[in-house]
Amino acid sequence: MAASRIGNARGRFQALYTSQIALYVFATVALSGLSANLIKRAIGRARPIQFEEWGVFGFSPFAGSARFESFPSGHATTIGALFMALALLLPRYRAVLAMLAVWLGMTRVMVGAHYPSDVTAGLAFGAWFSLLIAIAFSRYGIVFKPGSNGLPMPRLALPHNIWPNFRSRRAH
Repeated sequence: MAASRIGNARGRFQALYTSQIALYVFATVALSGLSANLIKRAIGRARPIQFEEWGVFGFSPFAGSARFESFPSGHATTIGALFMALALLLPRYRAVLAMLAVWLGMTRVMVGAHYPSDVTAGLAFGAWFSLLIAIAFSRYGIVFKPGSNGLPMPRLALPHNIWPNFRSRRAH
């Protein structure tokens, strides 16, 4: 294990904590994506490209075709899961992350791959899934701890200067 090769205790702790964060983000994105794929196959909503033939409420459950896997949007589910995970880890940036998630999700509507309801459901499902995993992690003290309101909060505060401050660097 790489953490055991790091010489001092602080370095080992940082490596372990970073690994736990990576596990959390991976679990939320991967598991929410797999779940969304199962759900969309079971629902079988026709994509917007088939509007003329099927209309908005065209469903063919378990059709086995990507043409009937519109609801919920898998891309939006991934975006919702990733951005909720980041919002839980970086509470200071929640508003910006939420706006970015909605904007990125709506690009799926702009390219004609999904209806707005597909994207809304995907974003909500991904965000809910990330919150659910964060609650489970907080019960074991992994990455999160239960907050006073019962919602998970980061066990350790991540530095506010996580983004590089390019203005403070001098050009050489």
